[in-house]
Amino acid sequence: DLLLQWYTIEPESACIGKTIQELQVRTQTGASIVSIIEPDRAKRINPGPDTVLNEGATLILAGDRQTIGRLKHLLVHGRAE
Repeated sequence: DLLLQWYTIEPESACIGKTIQELQVRTQTGASIVSIIEPDRAKRINPGPDTVLNEGATLILAGDRQTIGRLKHLLVHGRAE
């Protein structure tokens, strides 16, 4: 089943300052980041691979439970599992 889930990037997460491409989000996890709401409330719909992830940003993730779990792990630890 396809799920959408909101996830806020916490301080000291491995993904801070990295691009979606550097993390290889889709390749490593099978899930996607479909939108980003920055701490200043700026919205990025369908962010590109060169989008830098910032502390405090809220990501809207798309995938199934397993792929979203892998993506969250990647964001926090810098690796899918």
